[in-house]
Amino acid sequence: MIYGGILGLVSFTISMIIKINAVYVKKQNETFEEDEDIHSFSSVLSYVFALKTPPNLILHLIISGLTGFTSFVLLDVGLMRDIMPTGVAVLVHVLGWVCVCTGHYSLLVSPPVDFNVYRNVEQDRVFQLRFISRSFYVFCFGFTLILTKYIFNVPLVFFYVLYVCFLSLPLLWALGVLPSPDSLLFYLLEQSLVILTGGSVAPSEIRLLCQFLLTLVSIGIILLLNAFYTNTAGILASGLLGFLLSLNLLQFLADSVRALCSCRHHHKDASCISSSHYSFHLLVIMREIHLNVKNYVVKYSSEIQRTSLLMIALSLILYYTMDTGPDTDIDMWNNSTSTNERRLMSNTELYSSIGIIILAVFEEVLKLSSSLYCFQSLGGVRNPLHPRERDSSKVMKDKRKRLFFFTGGPRQYLLLYVYPLCMVTYIGFNIESSTSSSSIVFVVATLRILRKIWQDTVSALHELSLTAILSLSLFYVSNNNSWIILPIGVRAVIVGYGLLVFSNFRCNLHFYLILLLGLLFDSKLRTRKHSLTLFLTFLLLPFSLLFMLLSSLFSSPLLPLFTLPILLPVSPRPLFYWPRLFRRSFSSESLDGVFYKQAKTGIVETLSITNTLTRGASNGLGEVWLIRFQDRTVLAQLLERGYGYQILSLLGLELQETSCHAIEVARLDEAIDLAYTSNCPSLSFYCNPHLFNVFAPVDAYVAEVYSDARNSLSGIIDQPAYLAKFYDNFFKTLIYVTLKYCLSDSKQFPDIILNTRETEARVNKGGREPIVSGSTYAGSSVHVSSVLVGEGSQHSLDIESLRQAFLAPKGAPTDRTDTIIGSPNLVRGANVRESSFMRPGSNRVTPLHQATNTSSFPPSLPLSSREIAVIIDTRLPQSWHDYLLDRFSLRKKLTLPQLANIKSLTSALFSIITSSLSSTTSVPSPYQLYKGFNGAFSNAVLTSESNIQWLQSNRLLSNISLKAFRYAVKLLYDEAAIGEPSDNEELFSDYLSGYDTDWYIGNEDEGEWADAVLSQKPHLFSMDYDQETSSYSAHILSLQDELLHILQLNPSALKGVWSNLSWELQYLTNDDEERYSIQAHKRLLRNLLTQTAAIPLGYYIYESDIINLSQQ
Repeated sequence: MIYGGILGLVSFTISMIIKINAVYVKKQNETFEEDEDIHSFSSVLSYVFALKTPPNLILHLIISGLTGFTSFVLLDVGLMRDIMPTGVAVLVHVLGWVCVCTGHYSLLVSPPVDFNVYRNVEQDRVFQLRFISRSFYVFCFGFTLILTKYIFNVPLVFFYVLYVCFLSLPLLWALGVLPSPDSLLFYLLEQSLVILTGGSVAPSEIRLLCQFLLTLVSIGIILLLNAFYTNTAGILASGLLGFLLSLNLLQFLADSVRALCSCRHHHKDASCISSSHYSFHLLVIMREIHLNVKNYVVKYSSEIQRTSLLMIALSLILYYTMDTGPDTDIDMWNNSTSTNERRLMSNTELYSSIGIIILAVFEEVLKLSSSLYCFQSLGGVRNPLHPRERDSSKVMKDKRKRLFFFTGGPRQYLLLYVYPLCMVTYIGFNIESSTSSSSIVFVVATLRILRKIWQDTVSALHELSLTAILSLSLFYVSNNNSWIILPIGVRAVIVGYGLLVFSNFRCNLHFYLILLLGLLFDSKLRTRKHSLTLFLTFLLLPFSLLFMLLSSLFSSPLLPLFTLPILLPVSPRPLFYWPRLFRRSFSSESLDGVFYKQAKTGIVETLSITNTLTRGASNGLGEVWLIRFQDRTVLAQLLERGYGYQILSLLGLELQETSCHAIEVARLDEAIDLAYTSNCPSLSFYCNPHLFNVFAPVDAYVAEVYSDARNSLSGIIDQPAYLAKFYDNFFKTLIYVTLKYCLSDSKQFPDIILNTRETEARVNKGGREPIVSGSTYAGSSVHVSSVLVGEGSQHSLDIESLRQAFLAPKGAPTDRTDTIIGSPNLVRGANVRESSFMRPGSNRVTPLHQATNTSSFPPSLPLSSREIAVIIDTRLPQSWHDYLLDRFSLRKKLTLPQLANIKSLTSALFSIITSSLSSTTSVPSPYQLYKGFNGAFSNAVLTSESNIQWLQSNRLLSNISLKAFRYAVKLLYDEAAIGEPSDNEELFSDYLSGYDTDWYIGNEDEGEWADAVLSQKPHLFSMDYDQETSSYSAHILSLQDELLHILQLNPSALKGVWSNLSWELQYLTNDDEERYSIQAHKRLLRNLLTQTAAIPLGYYIYESDIINLSQQ
């Protein structure tokens, strides 16, 4: 302890000196300026020391003192002389202090690079557990020696093994075999929860701790009932608590706490209300509380009712199937029956064992009838009952519904109700004849099996059926009752662990065969030292088999060196591998991530139906699937499973932008094609040709996702015939958008049109000063979505009506006396939100051919725009304008001056946009269309920049103009792709209404594009420009039914690839920018699986939140 105190004092002193020096250096560097090309090496960034804060300093002091104390005991030469020769003892003493100093180096400075990383450095700033990892193992060895030397009596060979393992610590640290203390803790908790108590793995550390604590509390309750009541009460409590532990209790508790916190929050708000408004606000708060409680009750009412009925049924079955006699109670809970006593199997046990075996066979047949490939582990035979039409989504959807009706629906009810209750009956018939050698063992084993039949029904059914087969075979064939006298729970624990090891070894062996066959037959994976690699592979084959066996026993990953069939040991770790907090820090708001986010609902529904149809025994393994649709790939991982719920996580991978990625996804598509279409169509049965791959197709389901298409605009926007009609279309769409906005949101239209009487008075006076009403404002803040974004996509017109189309003819000048010439009174800085579009305007009613009194124009509009407005007014399509006024019934809602100002405003906007884009020609160029589509109305030649500045200063008018321009570009595209829009004004108006309701037309970089995707707009359209090829393209998204193909991955391969990444990045880096791990491997899908690793090892583009999937 003195050693630890001295070491802590020295560490604290050095840490304070470093901090003071760092502050001084930082102040010194701030006093002078440095050139850009000169780098100072006296900056604080040049020092890399361990951060010593009070919490971790105290922890490190304690660890250091304990390690120093145990090290002196462990390396005592006198003690070592008693068990080994003097020379060997001296050598062990020297090498042992090397191990001790290596462990203390991490406490003093910083731990060396270790590829066995479990936690991000940013998450380890409080206690810095990675610093104490090596000292922790030194202390463990020393503490073990103290226990075995002075407390327990162990053979001498144990000390030899202990010292050999202790001296091997540096090698084990370098290989990364030993996990960090926190990883080891959570790994032990997870394995105890899964193997000993029948629970499930958890998606986070906190959830794992909570589940383990709830399990310990349940065991304590059963032990108390066993101590103070009869065995019947203990068994009934085991059944009820096992059922409750299998439910999603943590989510239920979290929702309950959230509801209570909301009520408490409203109570605090009520206490802060003044007495004058107390009664009114109290009613509002009570109403909100009532709604929260009501939603909470509605959400859980059905689950509470079903849970109560199942608990009653469970209690009745256990009570009436158990033998509750006094002798049986003593035999069950105490060890009054000799283990050597001969006992015959009763008829009840015999018939119940046969029944559970028949039930397991029936379940396997029902599952195989719904699977795509039967007997996947033995080769995979194509199921002839599964739908084979891949290209027709409608046919596939109908057949999947029919298959679900006959197999999936009944199997779901069997898994939820029939199978668990039948297994409870079997346990009740067999539990009374069991004897136990230890009360705690019997309690834990009974709780485990009564929990697992609800937690993982299929796995529990396999365990009990195999237990029954072993009982019948050993008793009747070998005439041995040593297996039967064990408690049914203990037998289930042994069989369950055996099934877990077998499943792990099967996955590990399949993973090894994939690596071996890839090395033998894939020519692209061969190197110049291919012969040497083969020699080492077969030479190290016994060690590879040994590592596979150890990995199966401890549920740890395998590390294939460079993804070759040369395996190395890896430290065990929890199933979630990386703490979820680290993965949550990644942002998934990229453009491609939005498509995955929209498809999440369909993917979750697909996985739910697939699990209902083909759900097998998980045996503690984390099931992983690949979902493939179009050119997108999603990885789904099962994080937790319980009664009626599953917790999933989705990772969206990047598109096929690299050759390696394209090669591997092509292999996926090939496997999917072969799964639904064989080379010989007449064959109903054929084997899976991709058996020795890391993936296996399991199902396909139809979901509504976006289809992505990019069409070249060459030959469309560069055709003079189409471009000549563009401005006519633009004028029509501008009128339509303006009048439609006046109809939909007239109260929010900007206060550009002022009172008519005020304007006329100023015009008569010849005044030129700006006129500002009382509702003007200082800023402009309008939501773009209220102006720019329509409500949807293309109207459902038939194709023939679109092909017969053409735009309405240009409006010709007329001698109508009601034609309005003028420009709106524009007020700079008007607040769009607080203004009204219904204010009277300031324009004169004059014939078109007469000269316009320019004094009627407001001074806020530039003079050039006033003149352009007069000229451009002659191109206004008068018949189209009048038709829209009648269709929208605006003549009844607005006055004549207001309509005149709207018309003048449209003319002004049209003149500014057209003159800014093509001031020298009447036909725009493709690049000008692209600029206008993106809102780049600037750089005009003959038009004053003040026009554009005025338009940009009013955000609402800019958005209206941009929306109309984009509608015109979309009309130009539709004219070339579908046909000319109809010259019938009603059909043309319906065509534009389709843009409002079914289309989003805009730029992909805008936030409204992502909002439109998430709101599931039927169609989206954008215009892109490639600077390298100087080509234009149209990006079109359409929401439609697509087949989502599900492929199951080998979990051992996934964890093995992730382990290989850590090794490569820490020890085998080179100057090549492209890592070896992302090279294509068609059998292993090395590039795809690399992307799914946690950041920074992986580089996926989307990660969903933890999805709680209910399966009721």
